[in-house]
Amino acid sequence: MSLKMQRASVVQKAERLNRARLLLLEGVPDADVVGRLGKEFSLSQRQAYRYLKQAHQLKEPVSRGEEKLAFTVKLPKSLMRVHPRPEGCPTERISDNKVIRQ
Repeated sequence: MSLKMQRASVVQKAERLNRARLLLLEGVPDADVVGRLGKEFSLSQRQAYRYLKQAHQLKEPVSRGEEKLAFTVKLPKSLMRVHPRPEGCPTERISDNKVIRQ
């Protein structure tokens, strides 16, 4: 049985990267940064290390941006046009090939 973890949002990634960057600027050793990130954000050691690697390359804090929201829109068929499905494209992606007429 495999547990699938939910991806971090843009805001969460920014918070984690900025925290790692701040710890590095304070002179905290890499191993301790990994440990702190893991505890503060409930991250695996591997994921905390990935944030640490990215934080090492940051020259300035990461903008938090804004949380994104997904939603569904129902449009009249008259606004839609279906393009041919590319060769080898799975049927689940057919809806991705619809575009709004201009």
